[in-house]
Amino acid sequence: MAPQLFLYVADSVSPDVYRALMKELAQTLDKQFSGNSESRAAGMIINTMGWVENLGLEVILFVS
Repeated sequence: MAPQLFLYVADSVSPDVYRALMKELAQTLDKQFSGNSESRAAGMIINTMGWVENLGLEVILFVS
């Protein structure tokens, strides 16, 4: 299976849109990992762009 890429870039961050995209990403990864042992073993990379304070931290905790 080809690599999956979810990309969200905006001048102003909409917390609701960002959370919805992260939820969609999590569901896609769960589906892919449950049906493919190679994908599960390979894992995933999530680039938070260093956004680990305030809303960034809230979103990381939301998806973890």
